[in-house]
Amino acid sequence: MDFLTPDLKWYTAISNKRGVQPRCPFATIEKCPRNYQSLSLLGIAGLSTPIQKDEDERLEKYWKSTDIWPKTAEQETSISGSNGKKSDFSNFCPEVSFDRFGYFASYLGRYNSEIDSGNAVELYTKQGAPSGHWCWNWAGVTELHYTDCHLYSIILHREGIKSDGVIKESHTAKSEWKNTRVDRYLKKMKNNRLLSVLVVIAIIIIAIGTLTDAISRISNIFI
Repeated sequence: MDFLTPDLKWYTAISNKRGVQPRCPFATIEKCPRNYQSLSLLGIAGLSTPIQKDEDERLEKYWKSTDIWPKTAEQETSISGSNGKKSDFSNFCPEVSFDRFGYFASYLGRYNSEIDSGNAVELYTKQGAPSGHWCWNWAGVTELHYTDCHLYSIILHREGIKSDGVIKESHTAKSEWKNTRVDRYLKKMKNNRLLSVLVVIAIIIIAIGTLTDAISRISNIFI
């Protein structure tokens, strides 16, 4: 069994590979509805410090007026369970789940009973699960990197949502995306000598061509 652990090392390794910021640049209650929902529900459930009531009401009204607020129950961020226990956390912001539970995940589900937990511990002990793996405390975890969140691509190209619900393009986001692409190309050149040499040769050829053209134009002036 592959004991993947969606911890900070796993998360930042993916970010580095994809040439993006280590953590989600939109992980705030003002920038992302999923981040807001996740934090709000944790507070309501008594699992973290709640957002101040008037602020929570303002944010809920604000996000519900937008086109990126979940429209179906399946899309909603939720906390559920039985017998008064909060055991299932669905459609969570991975940034919030990490800060609260230690794993970057969209879903986390507890074991249904102590018997299930005991059986799992016995099984994973035999399989040699690492101590930091989620299997010791959770029945299931769905890892998620922020770039794989469906809201990320939408928010990336938007400046944000105004109080009246109007959306406009984000020049900052566009610039960040372009800079990220440039960084990736520069890294490729740095790690590939042949590519670097070819690029330099191409630049020299273009420069020679430009210089030759300039000399030709100057010569024509005096002829």
